[in-house]
Amino acid sequence: MSITRKLIAMGALAAAMTSAGTFAFAGNEAPPSAGSGGSTVFSSTKAIKAERKATRRAARKAARAKKNAEIKRLEQSGYKPGGNNPDYPRDLEKAQGKAGVEQGASQ
Repeated sequence: MSITRKLIAMGALAAAMTSAGTFAFAGNEAPPSAGSGGSTVFSSTKAIKAERKATRRAARKAARAKKNAEIKRLEQSGYKPGGNNPDYPRDLEKAQGKAGVEQGASQ
């Protein structure tokens, strides 16, 4: 995590804790317990991180499925990936033409 992000997160945490009353206590009163105000900030941060992680995972899964489907269409059109094929570019372009796949569609 970059320093800027850490500072932003610390500022947001401090603002949330202050608004929750964690730092706002009178002189003779005991501070609130650690589990009262600040835990919601950490749990919401965890929830946000989990949501982002799930979104990235879904995006990777969708990209992988798209790539595999394209390779399958090319193989059905006669392209054989792997091995030492001296006709590599021509075979791929021929299979792409048969399958109706644009050149460089996976990039």
